[in-house]
This record gives sequence, structure tokens and C-alpha cells, in this order.
Amino acid sequence: WWENVAESVNGLTTEFLNREFAKMGAWLTENPARLPRAKGLKTFIRHWLTKAYDDDRRKPWLTQKKTAGVR
Repeated sequence: WWENVAESVNGLTTEFLNREFAKMGAWLTENPARLPRAKGLKTFIRHWLTKAYDDDRRKPWLTQKKTAGVR
């Protein structure tokens, strides 16, 4: 399953995954009524990561600003 997700977005870096899973966790905490069911969790993660990857590709300056000062 992870290989299919990684392939669909041409590979995922550890930095990207850490950042997106942190965002995902925060979103899920803030939106408990919208938690995905166990059956839909893989779909939720795949859609989240694919959208985030596409957003990063389309708007690279946003990612650079977010990570420029972080070490």
C-alpha cells in the first residue's frame, strides 16, 4: 500500500511525511467529528498525502518558507 502511495506521488521524503503526518494529527484532533472510520483510514491518508504533494509541487515557495527557518 505505501509503495502505491509513494509511486503515485513520485516518492515521499521523510521530511515531507513528518510534516504532513503532524498536520494530519492536528487536523484530526481539531475535527473529531470528521475522523475517518477504520475502513476509510488508508483512503484518508492517501488523499491527504497526494493533495499535499500536489500542493507542494504547484507552490514550492510555500514549502520553502515553512521549512526555511526550521532546523
